[in-house]
Amino acid sequence: MAIDWRKRLTDELQRQGRDMKEVSLKADLGETYIRDALKRGRGGKVENLQKIAKALGKPENWLIGGPLVASFDPDEPDPLAQHGDDRPDAAPHKADFPRDAMIELSPRGGAGNGEIAATALTREIDGVSEVDAIRPDYWRFPQRFLNETLRRSATALIVIECEGDSMKPTLAPGERVWVDTSHRIPSPDGIYALRDRFDNIIVKRVQLDETGENPMLLIISDNDMHPTSRRGLDEVHIVGKVVGGFRML
Repeated sequence: MAIDWRKRLTDELQRQGRDMKEVSLKADLGETYIRDALKRGRGGKVENLQKIAKALGKPENWLIGGPLVASFDPDEPDPLAQHGDDRPDAAPHKADFPRDAMIELSPRGGAGNGEIAATALTREIDGVSEVDAIRPDYWRFPQRFLNETLRRSATALIVIECEGDSMKPTLAPGERVWVDTSHRIPSPDGIYALRDRFDNIIVKRVQLDETGENPMLLIISDNDMHPTSRRGLDEVHIVGKVVGGFRML
């Protein structure tokens, strides 16, 4: 079952009589992180939610699906932390989706301004957790198509619905793309799903620029009406590489 981590956080702040700014600073996330998460619908990275949980004296995974507990020593290892499909309250569980299912994030991944819903589900892929809302249904491809065409496991693939016009004519609003979450290094150049500074998922063309003293990444929109931005390698969080999709006719 999905949890609304923002409601859980709000309730706990009120219960402890804690200030959003104070907890944000204690979590080393900047003084406005929790306020932006609760008031503006931003935030959602696993590691940030774990920092907030620890700052509140809760288990590391308490905000992303761990059970409600009264107290926890944040300096001790989290005894409730589990992995994969057996984690408490995590989804998708083995019972929820077939093993060869591809989940689709909800609401839409952005080809312009992305958006992440407040209710979050956790999925662990190759040891890396992502917290995003997912649709209750799923996609399935024939095993031969996965093996011979995509050459990837279904467990590493997620589906994102594009919105916005920044990637037109390559990608149009409403088109779905398949994202290989095991490919998190932005090489070779191509189209990637990545997180913006508000933790929203966007779909952009990524190109390595080695002309300067330090390598940079160019975040490119195929629509010339949208500007190209330059980011350091450590400033870009790659969700995965776009390996295909459905073209709307």
